[in-house]
Amino acid sequence: MAFLEGPAAFDPGETSKVVNLSVTEGEDKPIKYPDMFAAADLMIFSKIDLLPHMDFDVNRAIEYAQRVNPDLAVMQV
Repeated sequence: MAFLEGPAAFDPGETSKVVNLSVTEGEDKPIKYPDMFAAADLMIFSKIDLLPHMDFDVNRAIEYAQRVNPDLAVMQV
């Protein structure tokens, strides 16, 4: 398994890829960096405890990510 925090264009030999999206980064990150989300099998939302204090739309972020990768699974932590 590989966590995608940088370039997604190389293959380090993993069996699956996980991309982390912190709510502090904005819901448009999947549109700005589509390669990371297209290559991932799972998207983890982190820092969701901050949602009450952020202007972040979880549903919009999921929609953007699944627009890039319709099979992307989502987990919130």
